[in-house]
Amino acid sequence: LNIIILALLLILIRVWYLAVIQHDEHVVLSRKPQRRSMIEHVERATIRDRFNIPLALNKIQYAAAVCYADIRSIPSTKWEKDQNGKRRRVQARANYIHELAQLLARELNLDAQHIEDTIHGKASLFPHTPFVLKEDISEDLYYRLKFLETEWVGLRPERKSKRYYPQGKVGSDVIGYMGAISSN
Repeated sequence: LNIIILALLLILIRVWYLAVIQHDEHVVLSRKPQRRSMIEHVERATIRDRFNIPLALNKIQYAAAVCYADIRSIPSTKWEKDQNGKRRRVQARANYIHELAQLLARELNLDAQHIEDTIHGKASLFPHTPFVLKEDISEDLYYRLKFLETEWVGLRPERKSKRYYPQGKVGSDVIGYMGAISSN
């Protein structure tokens, strides 16, 4: 009986320690995001013929993309005080998207309004899938955007592989269909 009472007393002390002493730490841990969606691109293999001549290779391609799921972490509205000290509602997410579109327009040489409309319209439909704004950007621009990725939520420069066929249509029956889908 003494062993059971001692075990229950130890359990009670541990519950008190977790509930009272470590309460704030566990509240902070519970509010942290537990999952993060990551999209991993699969590398396709090099296809070679029996004489080791490459028929299909992968080339690196850089793209600038936007992921709306990260932008959703910004509250849609917030309250700020103006110069008179009066509180007013501000569209925080819309303002952030506008500033992000201005930045991307300068970096990618695109229309800012088109980028903003794309983020609101197309990228918000599939929020966890990065929506590509411009493909085939230079490596220098890719690394510049990669550097800005830490400061701008939702910006996702991507490094993908693009299929390249050095022999043209030679061996297309073996490799598979290589061109755009025809109307026939």
